[in-house]
Amino acid sequence: MDNDSPQLSERQLEILALVSKGCSNPDIAKLLNLSQNTVKTHLSNILKQLDLSNRTEASVWFEQHYRSAAIDDQMPLQLICSGQQQTSSQFSTALTDALARFELIHLAQLLSSTGYLLQIEDAPEQRSRLVLTYQESSAQHYVLWTGPAIQTGATETVLHYAALIVAKMQGNQATLNRGNTALPSGFEALYSVEFKLRHRSVSQLIDARQIMVQLQRRYPQWPLMHSVNVLVIYASLIEGYLEATPERLAEMTASAQQACNMAPDSAYAHLAFTLYCIISRRHGEALIHIQQALLINPALEYGLFLLGQVQALNGHYQEALQSYDRYLAIFPEGTHSGRSYAGKALIHYLAGQYTEAKNQASQAILYNQTVQAGLQMVLLSVAVRESDSAQIAAITQQLQQQMASNAMQLANIQTLVAAVMPPTEAQRFFADLAAAGLPIAHNPG
Repeated sequence: MDNDSPQLSERQLEILALVSKGCSNPDIAKLLNLSQNTVKTHLSNILKQLDLSNRTEASVWFEQHYRSAAIDDQMPLQLICSGQQQTSSQFSTALTDALARFELIHLAQLLSSTGYLLQIEDAPEQRSRLVLTYQESSAQHYVLWTGPAIQTGATETVLHYAALIVAKMQGNQATLNRGNTALPSGFEALYSVEFKLRHRSVSQLIDARQIMVQLQRRYPQWPLMHSVNVLVIYASLIEGYLEATPERLAEMTASAQQACNMAPDSAYAHLAFTLYCIISRRHGEALIHIQQALLINPALEYGLFLLGQVQALNGHYQEALQSYDRYLAIFPEGTHSGRSYAGKALIHYLAGQYTEAKNQASQAILYNQTVQAGLQMVLLSVAVRESDSAQIAAITQQLQQQMASNAMQLANIQTLVAAVMPPTEAQRFFADLAAAGLPIAHNPG
């Protein structure tokens, strides 16, 4: 964005962004819940303020001042299939399609000066080998990652390697940006935020939140910014960095709605809107949007993880468990992080299968990347229902210790449980916590 350009209001930019997408005044009125006269008035003021003649000129102005500055920074990736085997060619075609679905990269015909090169080479026994190279300049490059020889063909295999390649690229970008105190522009900043979201420590989330606040000022009408903002807020609430106030939930809601209205073809937008639906107890709509997100990009990790949660909230427990099997087929590291155990624990808990819930939660709690306080509360609820006094005492003590170091996290989780769970189940959950003597920070009624 050009700092010398006229300063439009947030509403004016919102309307201008939709105009640039080819939306008519009735379309814009419906999307933004405005009257057509109001839209017409806003558009007239925009044209006057920018000294433009028509909608076409307004669209061009918006693209030049707001969209291109971000889009130009996508990570370029060039694919070369140097193998002669039919399997290599087939794998190359499938992998190209999978990589093209990621919104943070673009597939380049030919690298200019810097970027990434992925070579697909023949390996023995009708296998293919992947080599990812980073080109620092036209004369300098280094091998970033070499994959194992792959027996190609399975959809899950293709999606796994597509997601792994993008993660390697994002990790490299985060390393390149380390130590740079200036805020990177556009996609460069989102690479950094995505990397921080993967690690989810409080310090990483603080950095991610600060970056997003600045990015939203710089690109107020870029839908992807609003989508990622929802993910950052949600992770920060779960980890106890941000307080789950009505204002914070309202910000999350507004960002999700804006992203999905403006970018209905974005997997990230549907992912963000899924989280909004979840915290609004609109579980049926959440299922529609998470399925749409995965239809657009079937290798979106958080989407695959969230699918099982949403299916469980809709009472589809067997389907939810099967979703985690597919999640692990594409992201086997989900076992190493404990995320798959945590996801299954919630499914079994909602299904009333308390032995299985306890086993999965006990496994998940061994990993630092899982939400420890939430898992402890699940275990405490199960212990109360099983009248296990020893477990009640032990878990309550652990939760009280956690509360002493991060009271906001426990309060946030309770707030989100109250917002997400069906009312009857939420009331029973809070009754379990109260019966164990745990302070209740949220009134489920």
